[in-house]
Amino acid sequence: MKSLMLTSSICALLCASGVSLEARAQTGEVAASDSALGEIVVTARKRTESLQEVPASIQVVGASEIKSLNVSSLSDLNGVTPNASIAPSGSTNAGAITIRGITSQVRNAGFEAGAAVYVDGVFQGRPTGNNQDLADIERVEILRGPQGTLYGKNTTAGAFSLTTVSPGDTWQGAGSVRFGSRQEMQISAYAAGPLVDDLLGVKLSVYRRLQDGYQQDVATGEEYGNTDVFGLRGQLRFTPGEWTIDLRGDYVNDKSTGAKPEPVTSPAVVPGRDTIASEIAQPFAVEGGGASLTVERDFGSITATSITAYRKLKNTQITDDDLYEETVVKNTFCVSFPVR
Repeated sequence: MKSLMLTSSICALLCASGVSLEARAQTGEVAASDSALGEIVVTARKRTESLQEVPASIQVVGASEIKSLNVSSLSDLNGVTPNASIAPSGSTNAGAITIRGITSQVRNAGFEAGAAVYVDGVFQGRPTGNNQDLADIERVEILRGPQGTLYGKNTTAGAFSLTTVSPGDTWQGAGSVRFGSRQEMQISAYAAGPLVDDLLGVKLSVYRRLQDGYQQDVATGEEYGNTDVFGLRGQLRFTPGEWTIDLRGDYVNDKSTGAKPEPVTSPAVVPGRDTIASEIAQPFAVEGGGASLTVERDFGSITATSITAYRKLKNTQITDDDLYEETVVKNTFCVSFPVR
């Protein structure tokens, strides 16, 4: 009886499917028309292409997905980017990139990265500037695997390519305000649009993030694991005839300080969770920015592009490497990285 009922059900299903397909064929409907996905355009290979036509391992996170995920920085995308992540290290803006198991360290200022971050085609230089804010990002493209042919030596593992919103023919903008635990406050906004129709446009974005720390230094009273970031980006777009000229600038001041190591088997152990005892304050600060000039000329079948940029990043930090309340080992350095 069970076999008969199963056979009858399969026959009925096949018949129903046949009728449905026949009806669609007679009316000329396209089966996938109602569920077809829109084309995803990327510029990972230095030209505009459809994602389906790019012979590389690429993942794209667009502006709508960034908004729906309620994220504010690249490291917040770790949960949706398989085999690629950014781990904040030392401060909010500093990030160690891991792609396919290859990690770029942040601690040593002289280390060359094995994976890189590019914003509007400009190399960010050092891992201390990797964890970019997403306030005005149009899309994030994650390229897995060696990208040295197009992106240079610092992309053995891959690259993050960020494209920001550019001014268009109409005004657009967005903003968000978020509050949370430990006095968290995040504010971001951008606006972009034309100043002179078909000739000159402008974009400005700004963001601010604050949150109290959760780790207490019982000796100095300092708090670690906090967030304190301010940044902005600006752009002027000039479009005379077949030319597109973009002048961009950005600035970030990150005074966030990550949590410090807690000893577990030495006299420096402090009772309680998330507590340490150090005789010195251990700040970690990143301040930097830059400017870039992108010039494009459309010749019909080809487009010529020139990108010229200058960046400078200053990293200041003090670390108590022995973890004792009395001074045994102290490490202090301040390094500036000019990138042209």
